[in-house]
This record gives sequence, C-alpha cells and structure tokens, in this order.
Amino acid sequence: MGAFVLPNAVIPDEAPLESFIMPVEAVERAAGLIFFADAVKSASTHICKTTKCQVVVRRFDEARKKVNRKTISAPK
Repeated sequence: MGAFVLPNAVIPDEAPLESFIMPVEAVERAAGLIFFADAVKSASTHICKTTKCQVVVRRFDEARKKVNRKTISAPK
C-alpha cells in the first residue's frame, strides 16, 4: 500500500516517484476520508517495497505533433 501526492504542475521526466510518497494517514486526513481500515494498513507493506516504483513517461505530446493530420470539412 502506498500514497503519492503529485503537484498540479509540470513534473520533470526524471523525477523519481519516491519523491512524492506521503503517509496514507496524511492523505486520508487531508481528504477527510478513510481509504483503508487500520488493520489493513498495519498488515500491508509499502508498495515500493514489493514492486518497482517508477513512472513510465510516454511523450504523447511529441507523438501528436508528428502525426500528419488531414482535416475533414463539414458537409455543405
């Protein structure tokens, strides 16, 4: 289990996901919600310890620029 808080701003492609880790309890407090029962939280391991914590960056903005778009005119 893990919680990540990302800024509402441009994030450098090289930024490690681990730099955005927050305690689940802090996110729950900020949101005013309870996402997981205490028993689940205490029995779980942080997600970055059980899997590779990384962001796969896909540059859709660059790919879109390369696509040769044809325009379709509206019927007359």
